[in-house]
Amino acid sequence: MTAAILGLGGVGIHGAQVGRAAGARMVGFDVHEQTLASARDLGLDARRADDDEAIADLLEDTGGEGVDVVVDTVGHDDTLDLARRLVRPGGRVVGVGYTPTSALTVPTPRLVLDEVDYVGSRYAHRDDLANAVTLVARGLVSMVVGLVRPLDDVNDVFAALESGSIVGRAVLQVAADPAGSPSGGMASDIVGAG
Repeated sequence: MTAAILGLGGVGIHGAQVGRAAGARMVGFDVHEQTLASARDLGLDARRADDDEAIADLLEDTGGEGVDVVVDTVGHDDTLDLARRLVRPGGRVVGVGYTPTSALTVPTPRLVLDEVDYVGSRYAHRDDLANAVTLVARGLVSMVVGLVRPLDDVNDVFAALESGSIVGRAVLQVAADPAGSPSGGMASDIVGAG
């Protein structure tokens, strides 16, 4: 299986690693150079989403068919369009990211004649989280945390996420580090964002 991840931020950079651990050929797309560099450091195939040649190369690699699955972690008009262009007939587009002002537009022949599935994915289930922890423990997925800040800085963290300046996840620390905690309080006192 070949899959594309659109957006290699906090969700995408980890999703690409999970897909690779499951045996899929993963290709990630993003527009931020530091995010692409971090993904490449993890051994991921990371390409610029605004590079038509990189997109054409992927389509050529698939014999012009497209990829089996596209996961859009961004949900902007441009990534929705890229997902439509990348997915093969009979493939699936999974929407994870969204914006209130973007709308999915699919030509009806692409939807009906090519039988492309469009599905949304809102949350992970408890067993999904347990599986994710197992993948990290086995060394198959590396956690990427680009920023840790106290809860009081939440607005600054959201601004940094929106600007694309954070690689990986942003973490909000919701309590002081407990004395003697082996993880420095990270495991029990944080909530992830991004």
